Amino acid sequence: MIQLYKLGVDTGVLIISIENNSPAQKCGLREGDIIIGFDKKNISGIDQLQKGLTEKLVGVESCIEIIRHTEKLTLNITPEEFAAKNK
Repeated sequence: MIQLYKLGVDTGVLIISIENNSPAQKCGLREGDIIIGFDKKNISGIDQLQKGLTEKLVGVESCIEIIRHTEKLTLNITPEEFAAKNK
């Protein structure tokens, strides 16, 4: 798939769960999707994704590239500020 889609990375971030009413759910991400790009930058791991999610992107629509099964898709996502839940 790396060669098929001419990906800039050979790893990504596997989505294992989606929070209800989260930006991920709102944009259409699904469990099993693999994030390979965010804000026009290649993403090869969770640390790189977290570093790219800066305060300046909160509330700003950005593109997220994913692999879903055998398809490469681009979705629009609007990051939100994280609100800790009371337990």
